[in-house]
Amino acid sequence: MELHLTVLGTFHAGAQAGGPIGITMKKPRALLAFLALHPRVPQGRDRLAALLWPDAPTTPARLNLRQSLFLLRRALDPAVGPIVADVDGHIVLDASRVVVDALVFQSAAAQAGREALIAAAELYRGDLLQGLEVAEEPFDEWLTVERERLRETAIQVLGRLLRLHVDNEQPEAAIHVGLRLLAFDPCLEAVHRTLMRVYAATDRRGAAVRQFAACAAALRREFGLTPDGETQRLHREIVGGRVPALQTA
Repeated sequence: MELHLTVLGTFHAGAQAGGPIGITMKKPRALLAFLALHPRVPQGRDRLAALLWPDAPTTPARLNLRQSLFLLRRALDPAVGPIVADVDGHIVLDASRVVVDALVFQSAAAQAGREALIAAAELYRGDLLQGLEVAEEPFDEWLTVERERLRETAIQVLGRLLRLHVDNEQPEAAIHVGLRLLAFDPCLEAVHRTLMRVYAATDRRGAAVRQFAACAAALRREFGLTPDGETQRLHREIVGGRVPALQTA
């Protein structure tokens, strides 16, 4: 039996052919996610204890780790069988029986094909372990770095996908991806321009003008700036009735 683990967005664990697996406490969830994101890398007990209980003395920290491992095994073993192993004092997850959405996402993102990019975009449902805060500095530092890395990968994926949709003259798909990109960063001026072009090319001049206004508002709010010359020229062309070429900009 496989364990299917969702860590992009809200944490979820489930069996391949069954329902969800109840892991309700934060630190067992954090421990499982950390192990799953380091496939085939045995983790020393002391390292895991220091990651999640850095302020506790060594013995209590190890006892806390043991308790979390017990809770994980009690939840996982009935659903997927023994999957968390202790090998020479190191903890390792059986990677051959774990499907982690973040790892599948990274694999798809590294490919060039359109279908792989679409799959990667669909897998990114939110930031890594969204809403899971354990308030322990070593874990939170690791989580912050990993969140930003995966977020940047998602932005790159969506940017490549936006270009593909525009090149293939798929305006609705381009709009959907462009808006997702702006949800990550509302100050991506080139994405605003692309959406303005797409709207204008599909007879939605009002939407194009509103997109320019959204761009101007975001830049003013975040940086106290106005749109650059290229964006303003595009806005004037659209207001003047000219339909710009459908392209990324």
